[in-house]
Parts: sequence; structure tokens; C-alpha cells
Amino acid sequence: MGFEWVTPMGKNRDAYKLRVALAMPLAILGLLVLFAVFAWALLRNYPPAALAADNAPQLSLSLLYFPRWGRAITAALLVFALLTTLNAGMLAASRLLYVVARDNAFPPAVNRICVRISASGVTYGGMLVLLGLGIVSTGLQIWGDDMILVGIVCAGLYCCLYSAYLFSFLRLRKSGPPPGQGYRTRTPAWLIAILAWLLPLLGLATIVTADGRVAPALAVYALVMLGAFGTALPARAKRVPAAGIGAIDEGK
Repeated sequence: MGFEWVTPMGKNRDAYKLRVALAMPLAILGLLVLFAVFAWALLRNYPPAALAADNAPQLSLSLLYFPRWGRAITAALLVFALLTTLNAGMLAASRLLYVVARDNAFPPAVNRICVRISASGVTYGGMLVLLGLGIVSTGLQIWGDDMILVGIVCAGLYCCLYSAYLFSFLRLRKSGPPPGQGYRTRTPAWLIAILAWLLPLLGLATIVTADGRVAPALAVYALVMLGAFGTALPARAKRVPAAGIGAIDEGK
């Protein structure tokens, strides 16, 4: 349950001190319970060998408990999850791409925005890039026909992504507002540092569990990481002050 799901809980600046701080652990707890129940139901009804050979255990479980409506229920839930995740992911990731492009790590076209839809601007340049990357990624997955490999690589990359978020917390504690002038997590810095270093190791450990797929998984993993670090290098030009989320693209 990422940050983009709970940040709307803050209706104003002061609300973030309470509402987001409560919503995030509650969301994580809710997911923990949901996943635990799902895993228990799978283990109760299927042997490990059957689970290992099933690429869609959620569908199998749904058909077991709801023989008549299982497929419809699963399809509806998957479409709902896809649409809501796409909306939140596009919104958050397009703004991240905007910031990277604003610092001249991406072509300037990526940070183009439209103010006719929203006063703060909609980052349509970043959204078009994400759409293109999504189509290419989907095509590669269909061509490769290896969902296990894709899942393992994505799991490793997610570990690195959240490690980067944790490192950003440590950096913001040094460069951000002084204590008392802004919201600051109460998690101790030493715990954040430990988790930030352990998560990439966990991602790498996930990669090496790919039976017969370690080499291609490591290749894709390394390629994406190199691209990420390449865009994380210091800005190659002075940043331009921006209005709203970015400089307004006149007439767009």
C-alpha cells in the first residue's frame, strides 16, 4: 500500500501530521492480514507442488470457493486493481519523471505539462513516456513468456526502490526543515539505515533464487539499476524555478 494511496488522507497541511501517520500503518496492517489469510487458504487447500505449478493460484482458489462466480469475481477484482494502481502509479511516477527531466537527466519533452485539466498542471509528457514503457514491457513479457522471471526481477527492483525511499528519509533529515517545523517520522535513524541497506540485499537474494534464470534476471536487474543511477546523478544544469509542479507549458 504505497504512499500514493494514503496521501489523499491529508486534507490540509496540518492533517498530514495525524491522518497520514495513522493511515499508513493501518493500510500496512490491513494488507498483512489480507495476505496472511490468502496464504493460509492456499496452504489449507493445495499441496506445495500444486501451488508451484499454478501460475494463477488466486483464480484457482476463487473457483474452489465460488465455482459459479469465481471467474467473474476474479476478473472484476483484477480490473479494479489494475485501474486503481494504474491511476495512482501514473500520477506518482509521472511527477518523478518530471523532476528528473527538470534536472536535465531526461529530455526536456518529458517535463511538459498541461494546465487546462488542472491548475497545478498534469504531467502528460511523463505519462506518455510511462505509457510507452508499459507497452514495450508488456510486449517483452508476452514474447519471453516467462512470468516467473518477470515477477522475480520486479520483486528485486521493488526492494531497491523502497531502499532508495529510506535513504531519502535520512537525507531529508539533514537537509530538510529543522525539527518542529515539519512532519518527521518517529522511526529512529539507525533503524531506517539498517533497513535501507538490507533491502537491496534482499532483492539480490530474490534474484539468485531463480532456478535456471539467474543470468537473464541479473542482466535485466543490472540494466534497470544502471539506468536509475544514471538519472540520479547530480543535475547537469541549473534548475529553473517552477510554478506549481513545474514551468507552465504555454498554450498546451
